[in-house]
Amino acid sequence: MADLRVISSALEVQGGITVNQVAVPTISSVSTLTNKTLTSPTINSPTLATPTITSPTVTGNASSGVVVCKRILFTQDAVSLTYTATVPLPANATLLDIIVSGGVVWNAAATTAVLKVGDTAVDDGYFTNVNLKATDLLAGETLAISGSNVAASGGKQGAYLVAATGQRGATASNFGAHNTAGTNILATVTVTGPSGTTGRTYVDIFYSVGEVITPVLA
Repeated sequence: MADLRVISSALEVQGGITVNQVAVPTISSVSTLTNKTLTSPTINSPTLATPTITSPTVTGNASSGVVVCKRILFTQDAVSLTYTATVPLPANATLLDIIVSGGVVWNAAATTAVLKVGDTAVDDGYFTNVNLKATDLLAGETLAISGSNVAASGGKQGAYLVAATGQRGATASNFGAHNTAGTNILATVTVTGPSGTTGRTYVDIFYSVGEVITPVLA
């Protein structure tokens, strides 16, 4: 009888119920959950308004993979002699493109301002000796590793871009666009006689780690 009295004493309180003075929440379509742990929930047709997702891990049927873009902005100052940026490329990533964009030509008062882009093995393997002060990369111009030939590299291609063979990357440990072992993409600007603060150069690295499909053998 005690159990029956407890059940019969359940009362609706503020949109939920209380059983034996213990509140049992009722979750509606507008409920807010703060710092809650949900174990194996089923969520049907949710609407997410401006969510913040930090470093998600995407698994399962990722089809062609999630494309990641890392952007480097080189901003000229009047002091620095070397600007170095490193972008880790994970194992089994496909390097889709490296695009170098001229924002603002680097100040002519500097003696030289030269860009190179490569990887851990060859630090100018993709682009080499790019003059940021003059005609190699004017405002609005780009260099890229994608395309059927190396014309998009503006004649500043490094050893990894070979028109005659179609090579588009390393040939040991990592192979072409497929980075079996992973690596670091390195972009470096070297300045002599630093002066001025006008220069702006962007380097965008695009890559993806695709879902692996196992072929059927017959």
